[in-house]
Amino acid sequence: MSKDVNRWVVLGLCFLATYVTFIGFAGTAALIPLMLEDFHIGIGEAVLFMAIPLFLCGVYSIFTGRLGDHIGPEKLL
Repeated sequence: MSKDVNRWVVLGLCFLATYVTFIGFAGTAALIPLMLEDFHIGIGEAVLFMAIPLFLCGVYSIFTGRLGDHIGPEKLL
């Protein structure tokens, strides 16, 4: 496989991983009314439940991006 095709495969896999991850995060928004009832919490606590993983994903992406630049995306995946 040529290097250009390899880069497109890596890009496609990264896009797929990002898509699946954020669809999972967005899917929890449908559960907010159920969480409010079951856990007897306010909307602020329920939204915080969704915001913490998104924040951590952003923080971790700094380190994984630098790691990918350092060792290369093919070895990282």
